[in-house]
Amino acid sequence: MPTVARACPVFVIACGIALVTATAGAQTSPEGADTPAESLRAARALRAPLASAPFLPPGAPTTEAEPRRLSDPIAVPLFASFIGTQALDVHSTLRSIRAGNAEANTIVRWATARPAAFITLKAATTATSLFLVERFRRHHPKPAMFLLVGLNTASATIAAHNYRATARRR
Repeated sequence: MPTVARACPVFVIACGIALVTATAGAQTSPEGADTPAESLRAARALRAPLASAPFLPPGAPTTEAEPRRLSDPIAVPLFASFIGTQALDVHSTLRSIRAGNAEANTIVRWATARPAAFITLKAATTATSLFLVERFRRHHPKPAMFLLVGLNTASATIAAHNYRATARRR
């Protein structure tokens, strides 16, 4: 039977493949266009109202710009996977501590003695991280998504390390 240490990297790779598949499948043509000609017509139809708009000086604020929504096809899977990797980190940390390992992070070591406090602390830091990434994403969408990919990778790596440490201890 495979140990948790062997199964965890496979799980992380499977999650990465699922994330890429989910984000790639969510991208569609504008206005549901199926062919390139229909896509071009849809794009021209969207630009037509802008051609008749009055001239605005460069940098002038416009009221027609829509803010980025949380329902962006890339943002939702990344936010969900961040929550999932944080949950895995909580589970693996508590499991590792029960197996006799010590928390390496001195900042949260006090909370690991009390599972409810640790879970509350991780939930608060996860919510705060997502809030800050969302605020950053409003003005810098691509760097924010790369930041979230990095946070997901770090969380998954920490959880995998915790599971390996637990398996070695047993």
